[in-house]
Amino acid sequence: MADEDPEIREPDATELAIPSPTEPGMVTHDDTIPCPYCGTENSLFLEPSSDSSEQEYVEECRQCGYSYAIREVYEASGEPRIHAEQLPD
Repeated sequence: MADEDPEIREPDATELAIPSPTEPGMVTHDDTIPCPYCGTENSLFLEPSSDSSEQEYVEECRQCGYSYAIREVYEASGEPRIHAEQLPD
């Protein structure tokens, strides 16, 4: 053990944590949702907002190219409910 460099050590869990703009306990993850136009499954990266339990935004289908509205509502448990709908004409 005399040969070990005191400057070299394994980082602990707090040093490995990546800062996140989300509240503690909120989890980011990938999910999929079908396009409301063609039914193709599209990938989404879900990241809860620290400001609101609801988010709305527009995505474009990777298959048909139509834009559609996404609405994410986060339960108190942090679980998302995701809804996709066609945009009004």
